[in-house]
Amino acid sequence: MHFHIIFIFFLIIQLKQNVCAQPKENWLLYYELINRAEFLHIKKEFTKADSVYQLAFKTVQKPFKEDYYLAAKNIIITQNYSCATDYLEKAIAKGLKIDRINSDNYFKKYKQTIRMKSLKHSIKLNNRINFNLSDGDLDYKIDNMVKKDQQIRGWKGLFYSSKRKKEIDQAHFNTLYEICLQSGWPGISKIGEDTPKGKYDVTGNITLLLLHFSNKEIQMLEPFMLNAVRHGEMYPYHYARVMDYKRIPKNGKQWYGTYFRNQSLIAIEDPDNVDKRRKAIGLEPIQEYILKRKQ
Repeated sequence: MHFHIIFIFFLIIQLKQNVCAQPKENWLLYYELINRAEFLHIKKEFTKADSVYQLAFKTVQKPFKEDYYLAAKNIIITQNYSCATDYLEKAIAKGLKIDRINSDNYFKKYKQTIRMKSLKHSIKLNNRINFNLSDGDLDYKIDNMVKKDQQIRGWKGLFYSSKRKKEIDQAHFNTLYEICLQSGWPGISKIGEDTPKGKYDVTGNITLLLLHFSNKEIQMLEPFMLNAVRHGEMYPYHYARVMDYKRIPKNGKQWYGTYFRNQSLIAIEDPDNVDKRRKAIGLEPIQEYILKRKQ
């Protein structure tokens, strides 16, 4: 009797250890594979690139919308319309708009196929409420903050005093910081992927808000952003762009190398170690990034 009790107790401990030992999603590996696939695409090795994309998509449960879209652009060159459709449908389920496909020359021939009609049908069946957002109210709140941030910096900003603009920026920071303290960074699983112009553009993205926060405020938000990157809740580029943007005015140099001026990379602080810093957050080597920017 005692033996059975001891055995069961030992079994429970082993099961707990096995559960704890289960590896979490390796987002840094995912980023590395995606970067590799994008570089193979630049080298016009489209089939190899697709193989790496497929491998990347198996490493995490919820790959990014934009990576599915870029995978579709890559494989469409080989006229593998079936595979391209599969990628596009997955991107659509995450919020990809039909306008992106219609305006992209990569899909010029594809748009004339019957598969395009099925895609349009898929888009009609999908709307923002079906994108598996965990917090629709939060998404609405962040979206309004971003719109207000851009409004006061457009022509309507003429009707706002400098003091009022600073008050709005401060209110945005206070709200965002409170959200982070309560539930972490409002990442992709909570508010979706706001990337209407692609993963290397921040139009309509939450990170636009941060460009108008103080350096001290950015330091307060940095741990939350970094944690989001490591858990697939924020694009590495978006994080690095914010950190570079706030660093350049200090000494004219950036930390990760995301900014160009007149087609030339702005100087990088401690350039010998920039690739190590980039790899630590899921970015490709700086020379590969430069080639990518030229495409």
